[in-house]
Amino acid sequence: MTAQMPDSVRIGGRRYDLCEISGGGLFDPADHDIATEAPDTACWRGFICGYTVSHQQLLLDDLELWSESSRWEHNRTQLELVFGERISLDDDRHRAGATGLAHPIPFTGSLLIARDFIEDLYVHMGLQEAHNYREVLELTFESGRLLTNTDRSEEMAEIRRSEAGDASDSSEDLVDWIDDSMRIDF
Repeated sequence: MTAQMPDSVRIGGRRYDLCEISGGGLFDPADHDIATEAPDTACWRGFICGYTVSHQQLLLDDLELWSESSRWEHNRTQLELVFGERISLDDDRHRAGATGLAHPIPFTGSLLIARDFIEDLYVHMGLQEAHNYREVLELTFESGRLLTNTDRSEEMAEIRRSEAGDASDSSEDLVDWIDDSMRIDF
């Protein structure tokens, strides 16, 4: 299996990987009747989002999306309905992309975002876990409005320390670990 490309969040001029989500309302093409297709094994969802927190508001700023060829014309129409002229469409590759969208996102819940990945903890499968980064923030939103920005770096360091002493190799643990590596919710 392949490590997955994460969505990102920009806040305070810095880019973070989106590691974990608790809540709902992030951009999902399916909510707009858009069917995506994985361009390769590193992006099984078929889309990647870049969010920005600007003036305490969560915005979808960047989007890269791949379409099933049989649904391209329908998806193209749907993308234009949602984003208008701000989206760039590549008819030959059935791909859409945009930067600088500033599209409001009504997310309610918490996001764990992280930067400064610890290379020794890289796992070549699924999404990288928040505690595998040195800097971790928890952002809490209500209807897209930022309520709190809490540094969780020390708690993540504690998780790393506790996992370093817990070496288990049972097959049941392996199955649970694989399932967990493909989830982004917490």
